[in-house]
Amino acid sequence: MNKKVKYYMKGICIDCSQKCTYDAKRCKKCSAKENGKQLSGRNNPNFQFDLKEEDLRKKYLKQRQSLGVIGNFFNCSIDTVRRYLIKYHIPRRKFGEGKKGKKILNPYNRKDFKGKNNPFFGKHHTQKTKRIVSKKNRGRIRPLKERIQLSLSHGGTGIPREFNKYPINFFRIRKVILKRDNYICKYCLKKGKVVHHIDYDKTNCNEDNLISLCQGCNIRANFNRDYWYSYFKYMIEELIYA
Repeated sequence: MNKKVKYYMKGICIDCSQKCTYDAKRCKKCSAKENGKQLSGRNNPNFQFDLKEEDLRKKYLKQRQSLGVIGNFFNCSIDTVRRYLIKYHIPRRKFGEGKKGKKILNPYNRKDFKGKNNPFFGKHHTQKTKRIVSKKNRGRIRPLKERIQLSLSHGGTGIPREFNKYPINFFRIRKVILKRDNYICKYCLKKGKVVHHIDYDKTNCNEDNLISLCQGCNIRANFNRDYWYSYFKYMIEELIYA
């Protein structure tokens, strides 16, 4: 009979194929051997670890390391470290005493997670992750609660788009400009859904001051404004007056 049978016959030992009790997998001899294997080496509660009193006092009391860190260093469990602390009569620290002198990061404070304190510092999302996030957020409208929280976290008063400087007629003419440019970015010729003010004056909503761009080109146009002003001004004159 195969020793590694998953489904065993009741009343027969899976190791030696001898008769055993009805509900047991193994007979008494085989079960004693199996238990001996499981409790051998480090699994044996009487196993002597190489934890010296001097090392424990140095790491626990002087360096103020946690039980988990000490256990990882000696390759043993936290309970084993605790047992040896009792054995050597080493006084236990109070709760939170190990954190004295260390700065505790507040998860609700953004300043605590700036720079090197941020767990994502120096890391970057892969292109695959960016595509997945982009697909999930496409067409998503943020709920009012989330918009209020975003406004408050960026120093606002909780009213979404409270600092919006666009006049009402801009939202009417925006659709006309996008149709005029066939929903194409006039710089990179990709899909464009953003209407850009050439002279950077949001109140000036004349057709010769508006041009369609994609999100990336619109962000790019916010730097080196003199260059982009002359570039788009020349382009719009060719588009309208050609």
